[in-house]
Amino acid sequence: MHSHAYFHKDSSALVKAGPGLLSGAALEVGPSPLTLTLYDNTAASGAIIARWRSAGTTNLTTTFTLPHPVAFARGLYASFSGSDGGYCVFYE
Repeated sequence: MHSHAYFHKDSSALVKAGPGLLSGAALEVGPSPLTLTLYDNTAASGAIIARWRSAGTTNLTTTFTLPHPVAFARGLYASFSGSDGGYCVFYE
């Protein structure tokens, strides 16, 4: 069963505690550049399992789907930088 978590506007957050599988993410981009970094941890440190960057544009949603799910063991933490945007993380 797939799950997802959506956070809007400059929110870094713990998406899931414990093991799971990352299958992708979507970035909602505003006029400023955005970066979404996903860690195998319960905080913004440790092993980076994915990073997506998007140049600033207006009203664009970009979806990133991994060809194979990426396992995480400790948790899934999303670190988000930028403004005027949001993200959605897809995981199991």
